[in-house]
This record gives sequence, structure tokens and C-alpha cells, in this order.
Amino acid sequence: MARVETTAFSVEIDERFGRVVTIGTDLSARVVSDASFPPGLAVSVLEIGRGDRDKKGVAIVERRLARLTNGEKPFERGPIAAGGRAGVTVAMEDRLEDPETRKPVRWVRRQALFHAPEPDVFLGATASYAKADGPWVEAALLAMLGSLEFTVEAPGAAQALAEGDAALSALAGKAGAAMDKAAEEAARLAAEAAWAEVPDVEARFAAAIAACRQEPRRDALRALARPCVDLFEAGAPEPGAIGESRISGDPDLGEGIDWPRDSSGLHLNFLAQIDLAALSERHGPVPEAGLLSFFVGVDLGDGAVVFSPADAPLTRRPSPQDAEDLSSRAHAMIEWRSPRFVVAAPRDEELEAVTEPDGRIGFLRNGEPVVVAASTDDFSRAIRRLRPVASLGLQVEEEAYAEAGLDEEPYAVQDAVREAMAAAPSPRHRMFGLVDWPGGFADAARFAAGKAETAGWSDLAEPDAWFTLMELASGGEAGFDFGDFGTMIYLAPKADAARGDFSRVVAWCESH
Repeated sequence: MARVETTAFSVEIDERFGRVVTIGTDLSARVVSDASFPPGLAVSVLEIGRGDRDKKGVAIVERRLARLTNGEKPFERGPIAAGGRAGVTVAMEDRLEDPETRKPVRWVRRQALFHAPEPDVFLGATASYAKADGPWVEAALLAMLGSLEFTVEAPGAAQALAEGDAALSALAGKAGAAMDKAAEEAARLAAEAAWAEVPDVEARFAAAIAACRQEPRRDALRALARPCVDLFEAGAPEPGAIGESRISGDPDLGEGIDWPRDSSGLHLNFLAQIDLAALSERHGPVPEAGLLSFFVGVDLGDGAVVFSPADAPLTRRPSPQDAEDLSSRAHAMIEWRSPRFVVAAPRDEELEAVTEPDGRIGFLRNGEPVVVAASTDDFSRAIRRLRPVASLGLQVEEEAYAEAGLDEEPYAVQDAVREAMAAAPSPRHRMFGLVDWPGGFADAARFAAGKAETAGWSDLAEPDAWFTLMELASGGEAGFDFGDFGTMIYLAPKADAARGDFSRVVAWCESH
């Protein structure tokens, strides 16, 4: 047994717990083991909350213990003592899965609470272990608690607690600063890599074919490839930059163009914008210049695309700094009554929901209009520039591979080419070309044509009326998560897009 000191107590730790850490008034110990779930012990000094100070003795311990167990029903409960202090202990059982063997592991977590000498604090202890290790871990826990001695007595315990908390905060601050610095450096290196020179399309395609050992079929595979423009995250935008291609943030829209809202009046979530003049290539009937802005609605199926002409002055349309929290609060004030949301609770502190003349909902904050997002999920972590790079994508239709004399399963080849064509490690967003959709572009175009027919757009009811405008991927530094880490797909009518009209775009989320 080894004696371990903290600023508030000392205990003896079983020698099998070879990794022991103490910070202020917290102690944790873990068995050094190759096992996926090694046993662990922890002892901490906890302050009594203000809501508990009207309770006495065991009532406080029971109330705090109920919080620590998160409402779980323990399979065992009983008295326990430590350092001459009476307490209560409970044990909960769970079932985990060993990540290597995939076999279930019966896991036990024991919690114990005691009154410490200081009137306003507890002593808490936890043991966690596989049930097979139960006998010796329980014995080690009881021995540890039996050896407990308080280093300080009231009233000095409060000062020791404060010193321990200060040490923990200082350590956390240093760790946070180091993590921030590492993240900044990683972002800088990623941005440099994203703007590095890229080999031309054919050279990258040849390397991709070689990587998947398909050189004898290179010409046949090249015939199945379709040109597109990949978009890669390429560092943070310059402060105040307006109209550049980027993902996330607030939209830049042309003068007189409103932020799109859904049928209930909620503002569609802004995802990305593309400066058409900066595209390296075009493989769809889009204007030579101007800004395309992409939005999504509450169910990932009512997206919109807004086109700001090149001669329209652009302005940034700001959303609130607390947009995510504000939108969550606003959504709690409305309820669904088909075919739209309606006001259920008109006011929440400074936030007011009003019904507009057209029946849609508007929100005021301190009497001023405020943007409330349609989706409370589609918020990003960071704003990143997007770099366009000319690329190629392979079809996914198996019939096309069979016609080209490629009998083997095509998906491994497609995946290898997709990876090798990538010009940067960030998620690859894409304009034009094919679609990341199980049935390929043909199925996606049929889907869009079906939506058009339902909407009464008879001139768009044929699949060949459509082309791939944009695919936005989940992940990366922007951190969007569409559905189950899926892709937002936007198909546009060819004739409309050629006129700069994107009002009839069909959008949906594809999650594999």
C-alpha cells in the first residue's frame, strides 16, 4: 500500500493501482493494464449546493447521491464509513462492449458519499470495475476509505478547498491555452496545404488509377468519369471580406434580396456561398459571375439557393451572436399546426413571437426584428474559405461498368479514385458532375423530376432537365452534420440556371 496526500485528506492506495493523480482535493487512481476497461478509484471533496443547505445529515447525502447516479436504479445500497464519518454507498451495473473482442463486459460503478469535517462539503468516492474484478477492487476501496485521514479540519478545510480549486483552474487554463495554440497551428498548416499547388486533373486521375491497380482499364474508367469542381476548406476568411466563397458564417446577399424564410416564417439556415467568377471551371449552365448562397430548412428537405447578380452590391446579413441558443428558445414558443408552425407562447423574457399578416411568424428581441433559424441543429463550428479545384468523379451505376467491360464490384474503384483525386484533406464539397447518391445521378435526376411534377412544374418533369449544382459534405472544421453525417444535395433546372433563376432548386439530405 502507498500513502497518497491531497490538500484535504490522505489515503492508502492498493499497489495494483499504479497510476495515481492528485490535483487539489481530487484523487484518481487506475490500474495500469492492457485491458480495455481497467479498474479505477477516485476520491473528491464536493461542495454542498445552496439548494441542499436546508437539509440535514443523511438527507443531504441521499439527495446528492441521487444526483450522482443520474436516476439509475442501484442493485445495492447500504451504509459505509470513512475516517470516522458515516456515509451511504450505492452500486449500479451496466453492460459495455469490449472494442477488440466485441464481447459484453459486465461493468459496476460504486458511489459513496460522506460528510467531511467542514459543514458545507462532502467527501465522495467512486470505484469502477468489471464485475469479475469486484472482490479485490471492493476490498481495495474499503481499505482505502478505512485509512482515510483528513489533512485539515474546519475552519481550515474551506481554505484548502479554495486552494485546490485554484490549482485545478490554473492547470485547466494552461491545458486550454496549449490546446488552443495547437489547434491554431493545425488550422494554419491545413490552410497552407489547402492552397498548395495541385497537379492537373489528368495527372491526378492517372495516379488514382495506378493506386487502385486498374491501369489496364484506365481508358474505360476515364470514359466513365465526369468533370466537376471540388471545393476544399482553406483556412479562415480575412476579416470583413465580402462575397468570397466560404462555408458557414452569415450570408452576403445582394441589395434588395431577403434572407429566405420557410412557410412558417423561420429563416433558413445559411450553409455556404460560392463566388461564380472564382470557379476554375464550369460544367453546368450557371452565370459567369455573381454569388450563389445555399440554405437549408428544418427537415433538410426544404433547401433554397439565392443568386446575387454580379452588379448587385453585397451586404453581410448578420445573425445574433447567440443564434443557436436564441433559436432553441424561439422554437419552444411555437408549435406545429399543419401546414405550418404557429405561436404557442408569445413571450419569453425579451423575446416576442408575432403573427405577421401573411400568417407567418416573426420574432422581435427588445422590439427589434431578429433572425431565428429554421433548424436548431444545423449550426457550424467555424467559418472557412472554400478553394475550387478542377476534378473528376466516377459514375456509380453498375450498368455503366458492365457496359465498359468492368465486371468486378465498382465501389472499391470509385472510393480509391475519390480519395486519390482529393486535393486537400478536408471534406470534399462538389459542384457539377455526378452525385453521391446510391443510384447515381440518374436516380437523383429522377427524384428531382418527381418533386417537380408534384410541385406542378410540368416543364421540369423529365430527368434530363436537371443538373448537379452542389453537394455539401458533413464534417471538417466547419463541422456541419447533415442527418447521420450525410450530404446535402442541390439539383437545379438547366434552363432556369442559365437565366440566373434558382427558385426551383430541389434539395435533400442523403445519409448512407
